[in-house]
Amino acid sequence: LTVGTEQIRIAALAAGHRHVSLLEPPVDIEGDSPSVDGGSFRLRFNIQPNEVMVAMICRLVPELKLEGLLAACDAVGGLALAGHQVRLMIVGDGRSRKDIAARAATINEAANREVVLLAGEMDDPRPAYAAADITIGQGGSALRGMAFGKPLIVIGERGFSEVLTPSTAQIFLRQGWYGLGPGSLGAGSPALRAALEQLVKAPDLRCALGAYSRQLVLDRFSLRHAAQLQEQEYLTAMQGTTIA
Repeated sequence: LTVGTEQIRIAALAAGHRHVSLLEPPVDIEGDSPSVDGGSFRLRFNIQPNEVMVAMICRLVPELKLEGLLAACDAVGGLALAGHQVRLMIVGDGRSRKDIAARAATINEAANREVVLLAGEMDDPRPAYAAADITIGQGGSALRGMAFGKPLIVIGERGFSEVLTPSTAQIFLRQGWYGLGPGSLGAGSPALRAALEQLVKAPDLRCALGAYSRQLVLDRFSLRHAAQLQEQEYLTAMQGTTIA
């Protein structure tokens, strides 16, 4: 049995499976990389050089996504009203688009400027990742943002949000790029706002965490690494041995 997180692997062994291997979701580190140009994307949406662009690139659906999307709208809106030059770019489409657009309209009206923008669905969202200064995401979207060398806030449900750092990485390597309940800063949009404010105010921290994100993907989540693990599984099976 091959599973995607260490937490699932341990549970499967406890349930009686004898051979359970870990194969985490791989990322195309060549196609998704800091070399992709994001300048044209920022120009298209009039994102100024002095503005911090926060990106969420995901399906706009109630399941797993809507809570975090609305929390991000509120958090970025609060930062904008407090005077920070920050904007939230949401890329994707789905059944919850109207709900998110309504929240964005309310926030933009209060700030008297476009703080939250909905770009719609993109066949190739790489320019959006490349244009971002900060990414908010979960699952594969979180990993893709990391591959672009962006600092990441992992979002979940029941108010979960947590910045990826060397000290929090083990949480996600164990349970996957998602969470339930309060993070270290609390729960809901106030916690997400605090996490964002920390990054918005510190370009050097963004740079350091972005470099850490990229290196973690290179070390652990590349397609080559995934292929090597899978090849080893096949070789082990052919040799008729069992891995404890």
